[in-house]
Amino acid sequence: MTVNQRCYFDVSIGGEPTGRIVFELFPDVPKTVKNFVELCKGVEGEQVLGYKGSTFHRIIKGFMIQGGDFTNHNGTGGVSIYGEKFEDENFIHIHDRPGLLSMANAGPNTNGSQFFITTVPTPHLDGKHVVFGKVLKGMNVVRALENTEKGANDKPILECKIVECGELLPGQDDGIVEDGDKYPDYVEDNEKRPDDHPDDYLQYADEIKAYGSELLKDALKTNDLKTFQKARSKFLKSIRYLESVDPIPYENEELSQEYKQKYYDIKLSSLSNITLASLKLADYADVIKKAERIFEIINLIEGKFKVSLDVTKINYRLGFSLYKGGDLEKALEALKGEDKTIVGLRDQISAAMKIKQQKEKKMYQKMFE
Repeated sequence: MTVNQRCYFDVSIGGEPTGRIVFELFPDVPKTVKNFVELCKGVEGEQVLGYKGSTFHRIIKGFMIQGGDFTNHNGTGGVSIYGEKFEDENFIHIHDRPGLLSMANAGPNTNGSQFFITTVPTPHLDGKHVVFGKVLKGMNVVRALENTEKGANDKPILECKIVECGELLPGQDDGIVEDGDKYPDYVEDNEKRPDDHPDDYLQYADEIKAYGSELLKDALKTNDLKTFQKARSKFLKSIRYLESVDPIPYENEELSQEYKQKYYDIKLSSLSNITLASLKLADYADVIKKAERIFEIINLIEGKFKVSLDVTKINYRLGFSLYKGGDLEKALEALKGEDKTIVGLRDQISAAMKIKQQKEKKMYQKMFE
């Protein structure tokens, strides 16, 4: 049996490793495929031509992500292995689903090195752009790129880079480690629609949270930062699955009280676990953001739904993060309760405030001497 060629991208967003995309390339567009494979491997010359180190310069949510301009990095450059441009090979394949790999161009027969990956079906591009492959694994990475924040001209605010790339030989391991989580990272890639299957999505979210909890336990044992990051991503995924049904189900009459209770249990637990993972990653801004979100939800549902979350831990993580961020007064306000960890941190911050006040007093005295 003939095995189609495969290539891969290792991608980062804002300097943080995001994951690997593995492509399967179609054999009935051999010239286009050869161009892509060689640029993945890197073409030696006066300067190395290739995708390594290049960026995704244009991303449109609900459409596509575009890259491959390794000369100008803005959509105006790039060259093929055949020269600056080469002709459209054929239009056998159509843009009928997400995850298709297609050539970007500036009109007929102007293919270079730029490509795009579809995130939805794009039939209006049929007969105009050459489809030559598909995402075999790593659609979650494509979705992460698709959902990153954009600025002017659809350019990502955080740099979205192809850190490493190359060809995978027949039989070679693709380098993607399966963790047992069978659900797509993004709801768009799940065969079931959330509106039609709310109970299923509640179950999916619970299972995904359980995967995250196992990763978090491992991370706490080993203090491995990458495992904390993986755990956090699972909890964020769990929340995405919940919110795809309804981001604020509080007044949704179509959902039962039992459903809503479980929804809030999963969501609050996931947010709480994110505050712990982010604390270990020293991502204090995220701890503050998620803790504030927790208290917003509690204020909304208190009295109508049971809150089983240990709020003392959230107060501590919020207070500690505000302290680390230099906002001592807000940190003290957040540290409510008489738990010994809370009291200890309060005393530490109060001492720091006294030292700060003494230094300021001395500084002002010198100003008027």
